[in-house]
Amino acid sequence: MKFKTVILGRLAGESLTFTLGQLKANKFRTFLSLLGVSIGIFSIVAVFMAIDSLKATVSEGLKQLDMNTINISKWPMAGEDGSVNGEYRWWDYLKRPNITYNDYRFLERNCNSAKAVSCLVNIEGTYKYSGNSFSSLVAAVSYNWDQLADVKIERGRYFTPSDCASASPVIILGPLMAKHLFEDLDPINRKVKFKGHEFNVIGVFKETGNNMVNMVNLDEGAMITIDYGLNFIDRNESDIEVLIKPEEGTDQEMLVGQLKTLMRGLRRLGPNDKDNFSVNKLSFISDTIDKAFESLNLAGWILAGFSLLIGGFGIINIMYVSVKERTKMIGIQKALGAHKQFILAQFLFEAVLLALNGGILGIILAVAIALAIPTDSIVISVSTILSGLAIAVVIGIISGMLPAMKAASLNPVDAINDK
Repeated sequence: MKFKTVILGRLAGESLTFTLGQLKANKFRTFLSLLGVSIGIFSIVAVFMAIDSLKATVSEGLKQLDMNTINISKWPMAGEDGSVNGEYRWWDYLKRPNITYNDYRFLERNCNSAKAVSCLVNIEGTYKYSGNSFSSLVAAVSYNWDQLADVKIERGRYFTPSDCASASPVIILGPLMAKHLFEDLDPINRKVKFKGHEFNVIGVFKETGNNMVNMVNLDEGAMITIDYGLNFIDRNESDIEVLIKPEEGTDQEMLVGQLKTLMRGLRRLGPNDKDNFSVNKLSFISDTIDKAFESLNLAGWILAGFSLLIGGFGIINIMYVSVKERTKMIGIQKALGAHKQFILAQFLFEAVLLALNGGILGIILAVAIALAIPTDSIVISVSTILSGLAIAVVIGIISGMLPAMKAASLNPVDAINDK
């Protein structure tokens, strides 16, 4: 057993040495082979780095809200059949009454399965400070918003119960807004004006970066209490978002049923009347995004497959040419006692080395372009790089197998006499 291992190791070493010599001797052919594989592996790595980066950005946005949260809105998240592909009868939903502040207060008082019932309404306007102005949204929220969302304060503080109880004109600014309005000044305890009202700045949010699923843009926006926000909205008419976080251990479906019962009772809907509101699970967003990424991954593999076909066919053609050019040499090797496995390994090594070198070049190019992009949202994962190398090896083995088998099966006499 030990003797056989030594022989196999020596065989592999000799095959590798011979293969490297052949690759160096035919530089132009080697370059053409590398080019096709490099393009293929570059496409794979680039596509999956883009998908990983997009997924990381979306996941970061989803972390800002608890996915167990339930949303009460006039607009459903899904179509009629409960899926994203179902018919979305927006013309019917448009006729529904708004979800109002009074609806929020009713649910807050009566929903006994909820850990927190919160609300949100976005108000558009212009902020002013000492000649500087910034147009954006202000999110008016209830005090317990931080129980549903991941609120990170970089400077200052969050709202206190007394801020809400007294409807104090206090505001927390997004970092980009604070920088634009105050430049190098510390904004804490300074006054900003919004729609003619003066607010005391009590905090600045930590920058979160842009992503696709932000319910509230806390970088460029600001936040006030809903208690003071009632100065800008009609509590009986203005449309708001109501979000409910269930108590620990509460079955989500049971909570959904309770919320529907409460809302139907509040709106005096009869047994045969359709709901004129929607109870949405935020987990629907994450589920839909997961399915979308599954489709993106499949599309990425299909795209990469076409690119690899080009590289694979390039290696096959060049390996067949290599076998043809070295037919006499193969015959001499076999006449001198070279085993079939030696010839097979020799050409397989050559095909794998070609593919692997092309893969490495493709990965280096993809990573270099990713690092050159001026953003910190690009994800370069070790798994993507290792996958690229593994695919290159597999392509090398598959592409080199037929030419290697042809070379290994040559008759030594016929090979030596080949013209």
